[in-house]
Amino acid sequence: MSLPATVLPGERARVIVRGGAAGDCAAAPNAMLMLRWFEPDGREFLWPVALE
Repeated sequence: MSLPATVLPGERARVIVRGGAAGDCAAAPNAMLMLRWFEPDGREFLWPVALE
């Protein structure tokens, strides 16, 4: 996955699931995307996003 290094407030990042089994994985009822980022003070945040 190649995403911008910085996404500012109000901006969007588009994610495309690719690969041999990508369609099956994205269509699974429990499929999740995990968004990970770091605050300037070094704190790590994880945000799970359900793929529907």
